[in-house]
Amino acid sequence: FFFCIMSFVNTLRILSTTLILSLVCLLSRTVRDVLFWIRHKSSPKPQANQKLRKFVETKNLTSITQVSEDGFGDKANRYAFAMESFKDKLYVGTSHIKYPVPGLYQFAAGYPLSSAGAQMYSFSEDENTWSQVVSGGLTDNSNFAIRKLRAIDDYMLAVSVNHEKGFEVWGTLNGSNWVILVTGGFNSKNNSSGRGITKFGDYVYVTTENRETGAELWRCSSDNIKAYLSSPKQEKDKDSLKLWEQVANKGLGDSQNFWFSDLLVFEDELYMGTMNNVSGFSLFKSEDGRNFSEIAKNGATSRFNHAAMLLTEFNGELYVSTMNWVQGFSVFVLQKRNNQNVLNPVLTNGFNSPSNAYVWQMYVYKDRLYAGTFQNSYVALRFGMFSLYSTANGRDWDVETDNAFSSKGIFWFLGKEVGDYGIRTLKVHNDKLYIGTATAHNSCKIYKAEAKK
Repeated sequence: FFFCIMSFVNTLRILSTTLILSLVCLLSRTVRDVLFWIRHKSSPKPQANQKLRKFVETKNLTSITQVSEDGFGDKANRYAFAMESFKDKLYVGTSHIKYPVPGLYQFAAGYPLSSAGAQMYSFSEDENTWSQVVSGGLTDNSNFAIRKLRAIDDYMLAVSVNHEKGFEVWGTLNGSNWVILVTGGFNSKNNSSGRGITKFGDYVYVTTENRETGAELWRCSSDNIKAYLSSPKQEKDKDSLKLWEQVANKGLGDSQNFWFSDLLVFEDELYMGTMNNVSGFSLFKSEDGRNFSEIAKNGATSRFNHAAMLLTEFNGELYVSTMNWVQGFSVFVLQKRNNQNVLNPVLTNGFNSPSNAYVWQMYVYKDRLYAGTFQNSYVALRFGMFSLYSTANGRDWDVETDNAFSSKGIFWFLGKEVGDYGIRTLKVHNDKLYIGTATAHNSCKIYKAEAKK
């Protein structure tokens, strides 16, 4: 009885302490927002060619500079969701979510939400200016996000997120004029989002998210895509879906594989990861782009490894990053053992915190592999702050930042980086590393960094 009473008292103490800390943080954040609003209203609006902020260098990066306005001037641009270098410009596609609550929860659950439609911006480094190239979800504001951009040959593709009508596939030859290639989620509104895009052989492959019947994989001849984009507007066949072929459906035999995450061509084979909240992620590979074999399942080492978030090649090896809400992310490397493919962990337990739920992006820059995280803060997403790690050999990792590039100090919680919980995009453009953020209550930011010599 005494033990029960003491446990109850201790629980109340913990809850009250947590509540007080949350209120203090919320009050501090409110004061900070008011001061920022007053300062913002009383000062000239920053121009695109101004450096907005310069940060202290990290262990391997220097001249880290924010090169965009927060949200490109629109607070509802929460994620720098997609990023690609194409024809001398850097392109960024956003997610546009008007209200953090319930918007971000509707997004995560796959429900329609309030949005004015995804936007896209191009950056000219020579002129140091941003230009908007897409607004309002292109032609439909229910396209509230652009999840992926991929340059292939001399054109670029984009896939949207649309929880009402099914996602779309867009293409462009010049970055400014976009053509819709696919609407309605390949004739299924349950295909609510495009995921991976890559070219393998003569075909372009697109993966889907489908929470009802399982993920799907589609492909189209790259020549057909280019011909369609090049044809005069009046000659474009409205039924362009007939150019596409379904390669896989129903999650490749498991409808709980409700998305095929990333695609990577590695050693002349096509690799594809999944998300499965029940049994953990799987990893598939194919020699011909049609027939796939499962080389890892059940989350490799734990069913809590729900998703293979990103696949990338580094130093001749294939790396897989995971989503794990319980233990924190892992990063695996694919190796051969007794003629079998085996995923060996090189990072586990969120590196230094189980709150680091997944590695969202990995990218190679100047002979180092960089990995950016999503942090599920213990005091709600409003207070999460991303981390960035890097490695020269894939085994020994440096911490570049664990506080979203904010200034450390006793008043860290007043910084405008508090709540920037994820690195959503990484891309090398003109020999510099560009970093795009994700947030619920702030707006996305774009940083530019250079490698130390």
